[in-house]
Formats: sequence, C-alpha cells, structure tokens
Amino acid sequence: MQPNSTQLLVCLTISSALMTHNRACADEPVSNLKRDEVVEFFPTYSPFHPAAAEQTLTIHGWVYEPATNSTTARLFWSALGLDAQQAKNRVFQERANRFLVDSERGKRIVVAIGGKNRTLALSEANGHTQTTFQIPTGGEPPGSSRRPPPTTFDYHAILPPGDTRKFAGRVHFIPPTGVSVVSDIDDTIKISEVRDKQALLNNTFFKEFEPVPGMAKIYQQWAKEGAAFHYVSGSPWQLFAPLEAFREKSGFPAGSYHMRNFRFKDSSAWSLFTSPTDYKPRAIEPILKAFPKRRFIFVGDSGEKDPEVYGGVARRFPDQIAKIFIRDVTGEAADAPRYAEAFQDVPRDRWQIFRHAGEIAAFRP
Repeated sequence: MQPNSTQLLVCLTISSALMTHNRACADEPVSNLKRDEVVEFFPTYSPFHPAAAEQTLTIHGWVYEPATNSTTARLFWSALGLDAQQAKNRVFQERANRFLVDSERGKRIVVAIGGKNRTLALSEANGHTQTTFQIPTGGEPPGSSRRPPPTTFDYHAILPPGDTRKFAGRVHFIPPTGVSVVSDIDDTIKISEVRDKQALLNNTFFKEFEPVPGMAKIYQQWAKEGAAFHYVSGSPWQLFAPLEAFREKSGFPAGSYHMRNFRFKDSSAWSLFTSPTDYKPRAIEPILKAFPKRRFIFVGDSGEKDPEVYGGVARRFPDQIAKIFIRDVTGEAADAPRYAEAFQDVPRDRWQIFRHAGEIAAFRP
C-alpha cells in the first residue's frame, strides 16, 4: 500500500528530528528483526568536543532470539552441578536463560540517530554488532550560552512496519577534561564472593544482587563533582541487563559498560566465572587513550587480579592515574608482597587498600 500525503509528511517531520517512534519512512531501510528476535543495546561513551563540527558515536548491540532449548538448558544447569529442582528457581531461570538464547548472525539493525536512519554493521556469530558513526553538530555550537553541552545521546532501533516494540540505547558524552572513574563490579560494588565457588554461584544465579555497603554513596558524591563512569567487568555480557537493573536500583551512577564475550556452546559453564587478566587492560586502555587530558580513578578489589591489572596500566599511563582504590577481600595488608609487586614504580600516595567504604569517603577527585 502506498503511503498517503499525510503519512509522508509525518515521516519527513520525524526524520528531521531524532525520530521518536519506530515507524519507518517510505523507501528507508529498517531492521530485519523477526518478531521472535530482539536487539539489546549497551551503554557506550563518546569523547565530546564542543567546538567540533562532528561528534563520534559508537553503538554496541546484541541480537538474539530469547527462545531456549530444553536440552541445552539441562546441559547448562547440569554443568554447574545443579539438579532439576534447583534449576526451577525463578531467579536462576531468568538469568540462566540469557546464556541459552540463540545469538543471531548477519542481522541488519537500523537506528534513528543524528537526524537520520543509520545502519549498523551486520551482527557477528555471537550476535554482537558494533559500529562507529560521525554525526554533524549542526546549528549553534554545543556548549554555547544558549545550548549547554549534552551529557547523553539516546537512540532507538527502526523496526519493520507494524512492530511496535521499542529497543533503545544511550551514548554517554564525556568532555576532554575532567575526572573519570573506572570501576570493577564483582566484589567492588556488588557482593559476589568470587573466591568461594558455591557462594559465587549463589550470588550470580540464585540471589538478588546486593551492593557493597557505602559504595553507592561515594560514587554519587563523585558524580555530583562531575565524574564520568566506566564499568569494566570480567562478567559476560549476558549479565548486563540484571547488572544494569542492580546499578539503577542501588543508586550507582550511570555509565558505559565494558564486559567480556562468552558463549556456552564454545566454553564450559564454569568458565563464565573466570576473569582473564588480559581482558581488562584491553578494555581500559582505549578509554585512557580517548581522554589523554582526563584524570582517572580506578576502583577494584583484591579477589582476583585488579591490583595487578591497575598497577600495570598505571605504569603505562602514569600521568593520567590520580588514584587506585582496592577493596580488601583477601585479608592482605597494604604492605603485603603482592601489593609491592603489583604497584611497583607506582607512587605510594596513588593507591590505597580499604576494607570499608568509609575509609575512602573523604577522597575528592
């Protein structure tokens, strides 16, 4: 059916803005999502340069079919050492099902961004798609007295006609100067007990996520003072949605997410709990390189390799690291040989071991 003149006028009006709903205009591409497929967008960041004619935006999404296979589900919970009764737990099913979805390869996702529809790179075998765009600033320069600089940029997927679902994402704009916080999640802001295998399983799949006492208040104070946040975790992307719900409920500031890829079909179930030491530097260093004039605070814990990772990064980027905070969950004093090695050549006043959030509450970025 050909669109009438009213419909075309509506389409043109929407296209000139950011398109606040999912209808596609005539002859414009749309996402080729089926009704049983979804796209989940992850929060990203973008360096924001007020005087630039264009801004760079990176969009990262995951395309999958939520339907699960009972045989695969049985293999998954059996590999974790669970029985059929335990696998019926509501929280377990909600979280485990995200590891059992069918990731969709070769999907075309179209988003409304920067006043037009833009097509992302086709999704890969793991269902992920990541694309960087240049969008024009347009009009008066951002940051002028009449137009304050934005802190976020929202977008959404353009779906086929008749599909009224909404899949939206957000980019965090970060200026070239200021303070940024790179934060771990497990045992840093969320109680995970990574050193206890059974406790880690329970905290990941069976219990509502619990915040580390006092940490949200400190992060809120840093946010009020202008800090930007990047959550860099060894947890897999499948846990993003429950972790984001936890972040919001617990009062931690919004920020970009940097997690690791995991597919049950390619790995053992227990390997999702491993946090390879080479992953975090690969995630952190591009952030530092994107903001050479910003000062960084690193926050992690002693349960795995945060001291070693952060110490190594601090040696490579000595002028950008303002402070490193390590939450003690292993009972090691600050003068332990481990920390002497991890923070070799890092000035002693640049790092601190703490057990309770109150010990770092007085720090101001």
